[in-house]
Order: sequence, then C-alpha cells, then structure tokens
Amino acid sequence: MCWLFGFHCCLTCNATGMRLAEQEMRLLIVKLLQNFRLDWPKGEPELRQQYVMLLRPERPARIQFTPRN
Repeated sequence: MCWLFGFHCCLTCNATGMRLAEQEMRLLIVKLLQNFRLDWPKGEPELRQQYVMLLRPERPARIQFTPRN
C-alpha cells in the first residue's frame, strides 16, 4: 500500500519526483551563483547562532545579491 505524499509511502513511489525536485534546486543554486555575487551588507552585525534542539541563526540572514558583470 502506498499513499502519495503521505507518511506510509515507500521510497520507490516518490523517488522520481523527489530526485527531480532535488535536481531543480541544485540547478537554481548554480544559476544564482553564476549570475550573482553574494555579499554581506555593510554595517550588518555578525550573525550569531542559537541552540534550540538544532543550531540555527538567532535572526534571519541578510544577504545582498550583486549582479555579476
């Protein structure tokens, strides 16, 4: 028994869609890095980590995307 997008879904049911989604995310990241330079905004304080079951930033990270020439 296999439920799509459910908790009882076997690996073969969604493996194709999952792999396609992962490939699309990788492609998006590569395109962003090819077309933009990521900078830390001037005057922005250092980003510190907070431990709440996992390490996470204490506030959202602000990243400046500068187009590449």
